[in-house]
Amino acid sequence: MIAQQHSFTTEVRWQGSPMQASERRFSRKHVIEAEGLHPIEASAARVFHGDADRWNPELLLISAVAECHMMTFLFLAKREGLEILDYRCRAEGTLALDADGVGGEFAGISLFPVVTFRAREEAGLHEETCLHDEATIIALHDEVGKYCFIARSVTAPITVEPAQRAVTLEN
Repeated sequence: MIAQQHSFTTEVRWQGSPMQASERRFSRKHVIEAEGLHPIEASAARVFHGDADRWNPELLLISAVAECHMMTFLFLAKREGLEILDYRCRAEGTLALDADGVGGEFAGISLFPVVTFRAREEAGLHEETCLHDEATIIALHDEVGKYCFIARSVTAPITVEPAQRAVTLEN
């Protein structure tokens, strides 16, 4: 049951010159815009004759999956009372092309988040508390899939291989 809906709008504007039917090549340069935000200069991936110095749809998709995973994880970690000091995530995606080379889909997306958190010292049980927090962090990464809007909207399998490290800060 849907309780709320939110709408999001972008505009993609091609930056090529008028194409002639007889031309085989064309510019893949374009700009992605949304009201009030800086534009993103984009292109096709280099392998599809795009510009390597611009973002491409494949990078934007795996980045969206990684970003949504991070935002959902941080929300869940806050709810659990964890103090996250740093979060970084490498994302990798594998694109599988159809035999004709025109169509295809992502065969998988892998996320490699590294979370640095502040170790909680409760009643002198630092080691036990730290192990509990690490287990909670791993469990939260698993729980993210139930809530992450982007992951729930993508059909490619998403794997998450988290790492974490505790830091004890002196008061």
